[in-house]
Amino acid sequence: MKNKKEEKKIIKICLFLILLFSGSVWAEDGETPRDFQEYTLGEIVVRGECPGVRQVSITTEVSPEEIEATHSQTVSEALAYVPGVQVSKGRKNEPNIQIHGLDQSQTLILIDGVPYYETNFGKLDLNQISTDNVARIDVVKGAASVLYGPNAEAGVINIITKQPTEKPSVSASFEVGEKDAARLAVSQGMKQDIFSYWVSYTHREWDAWKLSDDFEPRLGTVQYRPGPTTNVFTEDGGYFRDNSDYKSDNFWAKIGLEPSED
Repeated sequence: MKNKKEEKKIIKICLFLILLFSGSVWAEDGETPRDFQEYTLGEIVVRGECPGVRQVSITTEVSPEEIEATHSQTVSEALAYVPGVQVSKGRKNEPNIQIHGLDQSQTLILIDGVPYYETNFGKLDLNQISTDNVARIDVVKGAASVLYGPNAEAGVINIITKQPTEKPSVSASFEVGEKDAARLAVSQGMKQDIFSYWVSYTHREWDAWKLSDDFEPRLGTVQYRPGPTTNVFTEDGGYFRDNSDYKSDNFWAKIGLEPSED
């Protein structure tokens, strides 16, 4: 009897220690401990080609010769000559690109094949990219645009920039026009061994336009996003029209490193 009592005591002590240990593990990890690990095959990436989709797509290439023939100074000006693409101007002279009637927010902008997203104003101002840096522009419309991922419902605009060679390239131009309009553009590129660079600077400006003598201010509606709708005089009169003057300075720099084949 005495031995059985001692055995029961030992069993109770062992059960108590097991419960105490398991309780401490639960408190530390916050979940039931496991004595196994999940088996995984690793990450699998599947890629495929859809030649049928590409065949029904509409692809337009804007070459440097076409850019020069149309005297397009920015990417937006060059896109204005592409069939199916409409370019309009906003109140601040910013371009609005539409492909087959769809807004620029539904158009994927690529620079050398890399998606570019403007998080501040929601879209990239294509007037900021001078054609002095552009080798060609590919515009993809139709079903093939879905192969590029999100934000490509309207189409894809791929801006291919210039790649310098071992022969140094230097270009400069200066233009003047009415209302003291002026444009200055300077670009230079070169490749040395495995290093290469391409830099450019563009300045554009013009004076404000004079209002007619019989102009009468009218009350307009302004929608703040986010925010309420208010009624204000968008043009309160005066000698010059508001926001009709323009000044822009753009600097572009591209630095490349091409390792050897080894």
